[in-house]
Amino acid sequence: MDEVALAQQSLGRSIDRARAGEDPQLAGMVREKGEQLVGLLFGLLRMSRSYAPENPALNQPVAELTATLVRLSGLLGPLHLVAVEEQVYLNEIRVRTPQQGRDGKSLSAELLPHGAGGLTFTAAPAELELRALLQCLNARPAPERPRAALREAMIARGIRNVEPAPLQRLRAATDAAVSPAERLDPRRLVSRGVELVEEIWEGVAENRRMNILPLRRVVTDLLELSPGYDALWWSPPKASAHGLHSFRVCQYALLLADGAELSVAVRQDLGVAALLHDLGVARAGAGDPHVRAGSLALLQAPGFHEGKVRRVLAVFDHHRQYVETVGGRSTLFGRILHIADDYDHLARAVSPAQAIASISGGAGTRYDPVLFQAFINRMGRYPPGTVLKLSDGRLVRSISVVRSPETFAQPRAVVLRSADGKPPATPTAVDLAEGLQIASVVTPP
Repeated sequence: MDEVALAQQSLGRSIDRARAGEDPQLAGMVREKGEQLVGLLFGLLRMSRSYAPENPALNQPVAELTATLVRLSGLLGPLHLVAVEEQVYLNEIRVRTPQQGRDGKSLSAELLPHGAGGLTFTAAPAELELRALLQCLNARPAPERPRAALREAMIARGIRNVEPAPLQRLRAATDAAVSPAERLDPRRLVSRGVELVEEIWEGVAENRRMNILPLRRVVTDLLELSPGYDALWWSPPKASAHGLHSFRVCQYALLLADGAELSVAVRQDLGVAALLHDLGVARAGAGDPHVRAGSLALLQAPGFHEGKVRRVLAVFDHHRQYVETVGGRSTLFGRILHIADDYDHLARAVSPAQAIASISGGAGTRYDPVLFQAFINRMGRYPPGTVLKLSDGRLVRSISVVRSPETFAQPRAVVLRSADGKPPATPTAVDLAEGLQIASVVTPP
């Protein structure tokens, strides 16, 4: 698949769900400032062709564009500006562009000769860097590999915090028939989710304002693909412990929500809360203080709406025992996250099958018994990650959740060792529902 097609997959999903479960105030701020950003950049690109880079006529618009980039960077961190046909997206939020198109021109048309479909600002450039950027964009494109040549020209001019993005295109109506598994790369989704959690933690530790919107995209993709999809149980080699833990808790929470038949809107909010549940550790360290620190960090995020309140209460409640909260003092999200959080911590120390058996004794005391049953119904007897020895001598690791009541104890698995004790030459998947017998659960050393 070519680069344009890969970029298109991501953009197509964003267009479809750009308004799904947004944080209204933050999204509104992104649209407002994004409109200023596009208008200033588009106007300066055309204006700078008629003036020398040092001309005073450029001073005010360059200063305004610099201030806008500083404001947006402080709000969102890295800025991903995507221009496709007559539409522009800033960090996956569509922004109005009334100043485009009056004479058939657009920001997309300005960038197209360089083979670029947008710009990524890893940090807000200074005014001198912006003037140099305008010169690079207005220069004659290279005949071959124009985007790479543009990047090299930018580096040569000292512009190291702006990168040209790949070309993108709007998804055709016929693309809707493509299945989620074909449009979404599970491993890339895991990596993206872990990286976003890590970025949020770094920002909170440095008292920067967090951007919740990209986390919603991860949750939306998880729901579209299915949080129990086999390939999602892969772990990125360089993933931090807290990043991967947060992603797994999100998966488990969404699986539990599926078993409890919660609405899509509720699952959206739950998934974001799960990704952020341990956020307070970035400020206060582990232990009880992180619950208050995380709740406070979320409370300080812009806006005030139902989704935000749910997140704050979920973080505050996610370690409370069920017997302490009977009578409505605990939230649904808090009770779900308590199960998912405790299970993931224990599953890292023992076999996942042993972990789920161990915490089952807490149903009705530590955990909401109805929600815990819904969790077991989705995870099965041998949850993903359980290492099993088969009666034929092979060693396998389970990679699927429950597919049907009949396969509650018969997951799909991948072979780790053949009967002779050697790893298979190529990855081999097996379905335990096809008559294979389990001899024992293997406890990690």
